[in-house]
Amino acid sequence: MQSINIYLYIIKMARKKRKYSTKIDAAEKKEADGFLRVIGFIVKSPYYLVKKLKSNIEKNKIESRRESISSVFEDFKVIETLKGNYSNWKKTLFNSDSKIGIIIGARGSGKTAFGIKLIENIYSQKKVKCYAIGFKAEDFPSWINVVNSVSEITNNSYVLIDEGEFYLVLESL
Repeated sequence: MQSINIYLYIIKMARKKRKYSTKIDAAEKKEADGFLRVIGFIVKSPYYLVKKLKSNIEKNKIESRRESISSVFEDFKVIETLKGNYSNWKKTLFNSDSKIGIIIGARGSGKTAFGIKLIENIYSQKKVKCYAIGFKAEDFPSWINVVNSVSEITNNSYVLIDEGEFYLVLESL
């Protein structure tokens, strides 16, 4: 609105110099508004065009990086066994129709890193769909689909949910 007033002031001054009436009617206000919108569009267009191009370039870089990461099976090294058998657990996990597992540990102990490596090992062996919730897509390879909701996950898939207790509480609200 301020820019319209400035434009109208300029018109008034030009009219005064030429000895025209300085009164501005509604049609002239509308014309001034339209003129300033066109000027604004012309001035802002290059900025938004460059911004969009930069955004697309960044997206392409991220997608290219995601696609370049392949899955590599690297078996876990068992340091100590308190109970059970790692080989049997792995066989059950890889061959089961349905399993839910919870990774528990102190903050900073590597729970997320273990979960990501487990998903990578499963994908490299079985080539099934893998999903992750609670992460940024740009931080993961393209073969892990990062989603925001459990409803986006298909059947016969493996899922890693980071900070699951928070996610499940928020999803239920």
